[in-house]
Amino acid sequence: MTRAITYALLMCSIMLVSMVAYDLHQRESLIVAKKPIKTEVSKPSTTQAKASNKLPQAITIEAHIKGIRTTKGQIIAQLYDDLHAFNNNRYEQAISTINVPAKGFNGILTFHNLSNKQYALVLFHDENNNLRFDQVGSVLEGYAYSNNVGKTSLPNFRQAAFTAAPDKQLIINMIYH
Repeated sequence: MTRAITYALLMCSIMLVSMVAYDLHQRESLIVAKKPIKTEVSKPSTTQAKASNKLPQAITIEAHIKGIRTTKGQIIAQLYDDLHAFNNNRYEQAISTINVPAKGFNGILTFHNLSNKQYALVLFHDENNNLRFDQVGSVLEGYAYSNNVGKTSLPNFRQAAFTAAPDKQLIINMIYH
């Protein structure tokens, strides 16, 4: 009897891993970073800051990335403010893309000049520097989403969404299979 239960649990585990791999394969075109987009903005002068007190304040978000397994390659992160772009893997519609070398990476990604609205962040560890999220064959690259969703299935925008607010910090754990 215990052999049958063990076999059943093993089969369920294999099916779960297969489903996750299939979901990731479906999202293969998710992130293809054609070129880095600079996200830094200049600080307004004192007179500009006083004049803009009535305008919505630009928000800066820090994403603290945990669990990167090697210093090979680069970290590529994309920030979305549109659920259709996120849900349909429209990487070219990301409002911000950050590419940073994994070697010497301090674990913090900073997104500037955001509004007080919802965003979703997706990133991956491009260990072989080919600007693609590789999840088949001998290369299985790490990935992560805001709210640490996506461990067992492909998340949608609402699951990964967070609201930008002053001094907001995200803690994001990398997932490797």
